[in-house]
Amino acid sequence: MEQEFITIDHEIMDGLPVLSGTRFPVYIIIEMLEEGLSFDDIKHEYPFLTTEQIKAAIHYATQIVAKPTLTGTVTLN
Repeated sequence: MEQEFITIDHEIMDGLPVLSGTRFPVYIIIEMLEEGLSFDDIKHEYPFLTTEQIKAAIHYATQIVAKPTLTGTVTLN
């Protein structure tokens, strides 16, 4: 079963990609990973985040680089 993890809605955070059901922007997760934080570090800082959400943010960022015209909701298989 597919689950939606990333949402882009211009009514939420001015259209920034966010974790579905939240106002938490994907770019914050990517920045934390860039700074060298581990999944466990990120989950410690933001206990409501799951490993699946972090992976979805990475997957989304990868898809944006690979397919820069990607918009809307991204699902993780």
